[in-house]
Amino acid sequence: MSLTFHNIIGGRRVDAADGRTLEAANPATGEVWASFPRSGAAEIAAAYQAARTAFADTWSKVDAKQRAAHLRAIAAMVADHADELSDLETRDTGRVINETRLGHLPTCVEIFHYFAGAADKLHGETVDV
Repeated sequence: MSLTFHNIIGGRRVDAADGRTLEAANPATGEVWASFPRSGAAEIAAAYQAARTAFADTWSKVDAKQRAAHLRAIAAMVADHADELSDLETRDTGRVINETRLGHLPTCVEIFHYFAGAADKLHGETVDV
């Protein structure tokens, strides 16, 4: 089964402007399992502009506690989909499934929780010691 992925820019699914794609093959079998947009400068510029707009219009107005809640929600989604994400990572990289399932995915969840905990504690200040 081959999956087709898209860029998400400004909340919309977007392919490469020139229509080019990149195929991903499972290193263990050589089987093509997915295709991705082969994005270039146009998609980078569009993603940059969409991120600037989203930051100015929305994210910059979200207080630290709400940002932390968003990061915790992402952690929960990753945890809820750990098996699916582990399978995709293993298919893409050829890693052993237990390494992905028991190592990488739990670490990813922990990283989101770490930054959620830091969201209302870090204020861009440094202390000279």
